[in-house]
Amino acid sequence: MIVGIIGSKDHLVHEYQTMLAEKLLNKSDYDIDSEIRTLELLKVLRQIYLMLLFCLTEMLIFYLFCLGILDFDNLI
Repeated sequence: MIVGIIGSKDHLVHEYQTMLAEKLLNKSDYDIDSEIRTLELLKVLRQIYLMLLFCLTEMLIFYLFCLGILDFDNLI
């Protein structure tokens, strides 16, 4: 989702690195724990996003099966 807004994964990483570098250069009392919490939160959000995507895919397959558009014999 965030990657879709930014444009690409590489661009997102570059932007985050730039932001982190600016914070480090501008603060003498930089709180690295805050950045670690942010990174951990991003990891959790990514896992939630992937689980949600999986569930939506399963729901779509079930819906198509119920409509008769998809047949389980043709899945393999």
